[in-house]
Amino acid sequence: MNTATPSTPLPILVVDDDPALVGAISALLTASDYQVYAAYNGVEAVEQFDVTKPALVLLDLAMPGRDGLNVIHEIRT
Repeated sequence: MNTATPSTPLPILVVDDDPALVGAISALLTASDYQVYAAYNGVEAVEQFDVTKPALVLLDLAMPGRDGLNVIHEIRT
């Protein structure tokens, strides 16, 4: 197992319609030296993904409006 810290923080996009949950997850990831981006709905998620090109997306599937499955489909196309 490689425990070395990369020279640049790994970018992670956290997407959830619950700001408290996004804040908690973001705080944990930031404390572990990740670069965290946040989005609070599907539209913001796609926009953030296009701009930041994160290595990982933590995505709520059950969001109002554009849900997580729609976001996944749009990101993949």
